[in-house]
Amino acid sequence: MGALAGDRRRDAAFLLASVAVILVTAWPLSGMVISAWETEGAVYTLVHSVFRATGWDINLVVVVPAGVVLGWLLLFGLDQSKRIQAGILAVAAVPFAAALWARGVWFVPWLSLSPFLLLGLLVGLLSGSIDKILFGLRRREFPLAVRALYVTTLAALVVGFVDLQTTTSVPLTQTAVQAGSILVFGGLFSGFVQYTDRQDILVVTPSGHRDSETVLLCGLYDSAKTAFDTYIVSGGTELNEARAQLTHDGDVDPLSSTVEFRFKPSGPLDRWTSVTADGYDVQTLYSDEIDRALDRLRPSSSVFETLRRWLSANLPVVGGGRDLTRRLETADLVLLVVPLSDPSLSRALAGEDLEDATAPGYLETYYELCAAAGGDSNVLVVATDADRATERYARTRDTEVDLGAARPDNYGQFQFELREWLNQVVADDDAAKLPDVGERSPFPCSVVPISREHADSERNQLVANADELLEALRS
Repeated sequence: MGALAGDRRRDAAFLLASVAVILVTAWPLSGMVISAWETEGAVYTLVHSVFRATGWDINLVVVVPAGVVLGWLLLFGLDQSKRIQAGILAVAAVPFAAALWARGVWFVPWLSLSPFLLLGLLVGLLSGSIDKILFGLRRREFPLAVRALYVTTLAALVVGFVDLQTTTSVPLTQTAVQAGSILVFGGLFSGFVQYTDRQDILVVTPSGHRDSETVLLCGLYDSAKTAFDTYIVSGGTELNEARAQLTHDGDVDPLSSTVEFRFKPSGPLDRWTSVTADGYDVQTLYSDEIDRALDRLRPSSSVFETLRRWLSANLPVVGGGRDLTRRLETADLVLLVVPLSDPSLSRALAGEDLEDATAPGYLETYYELCAAAGGDSNVLVVATDADRATERYARTRDTEVDLGAARPDNYGQFQFELREWLNQVVADDDAAKLPDVGERSPFPCSVVPISREHADSERNQLVANADELLEALRS
């Protein structure tokens, strides 16, 4: 199971738990707010005093805020990142409406006051989208509306709780239930309003091979752009120039700056996924930094260990470290680029006798990272210039594998033998040979081969097998 697929399963469990928690807490919280109003405490007295002094219709205290909240809810429902959360919040409105109906309070002449309802709705829509109006933000997200809804809801609950406690005598058990419900509901709702809730993929590339990193990014971006909602965060000019180069002559210039793009599938539980590359090279890390990265990738054995790692990754004083170290600690998925155009690897793939050859240093570190991750799927090797490996496969198997085709029949066997070969490079420092059948041991994490040479223009491919890489990230 891929790292991102695992996140979708966790999201599904979280959403199901959210529905259950909201249904359990919404009824007592709704009753609490209504009771606070009915006891005519400080809030009730203040509101009535203001409306008497101004001569306004007291029903406006319900109608206008209802319009504002409705506007925020509409934007919440239209938010491309929050549709499911908006549906869950709508579930919470059902017990509240039922409590209003059962208690017979807050019934107002909605029809005659509909202009004020529309005014409130307009205020809600404008206040929740003012950032998009002023700054021209194109993505369909409304963080102001979502956060305003959160703050307003939580404030109403806290004020209602305090007002009820100070106005009337509430049994201790009921007080505990109400306080606990506010904490649970508020904590749950706070997770709904986060806009940093995305999955981060870090691309790690050996020094001197950013052209291979460029090919990976071009292929992955093009495949994601074809299938999903996609946008470029940084390095767009370079990325688009590289894509144009691949289209015309198949060669690309290495990237010279940070490139980041994001994509989001249309599934209700899919989150935005960020892919970042900045020429990160594990060979620049010191041994203690590698140890920290390995520690991050190993499955945690306890809740306390999970907490310690979280603190290490999120608190500067505890975490520290350079940029690459921090990125390795916090990334949801790490893509390790193995350029098969590397002289020692390409000569071995061509069948040269390399008895004195040694594995590239980065490959040994990759092996350690993959082995530390174990059966987890948060590390993936991407073998670029894989046409060199397909040529070797054709010689040894007397059959060809076309990476430009829609998953050829022998792709699985080719992929597994490539993993075996990489393992042998590290294990024996002898890339010219493969162990006999029955003695094979694959590289400790999955390997996805991609190739610009195999790209099929009729299928609008920039990089062959990039679709398979995208699927490997999500499956």
